[in-house]
Amino acid sequence: LHAFTCTVSFPCKVSMWVLGAPWQGFAEGFPGSHIWTAAGDKDERGLHKRVPVSTDRWTRVEYVFPRQQSEFTWEEGSKARSGLKINKVRVMLESKEEKHCQDTYFDDIRVTRARSE
Repeated sequence: LHAFTCTVSFPCKVSMWVLGAPWQGFAEGFPGSHIWTAAGDKDERGLHKRVPVSTDRWTRVEYVFPRQQSEFTWEEGSKARSGLKINKVRVMLESKEEKHCQDTYFDDIRVTRARSE
């Protein structure tokens, strides 16, 4: 997947089906600065959508990124410390913990341009 840009002026709509202990976010590269936007940890900085752990039922996740200017900075890494804005990003998928890797799944992942309401 190629890098793409999501901005406050032109936000992206993210949607997917998840099972297990999924974390989804955006990264500049691998490895690189990143932000977790859909995760199971309510204390995660940059969180847009809390996703509960569920090993027996698929969950639909949908949200708009970014929602506001203050959220549109890197969460981790040297760029976060300097307050640099996110530029081109790639989708990042991960399990919350290693013990959940074998039972965490993502399906029908879509990142599209969000319609202005």
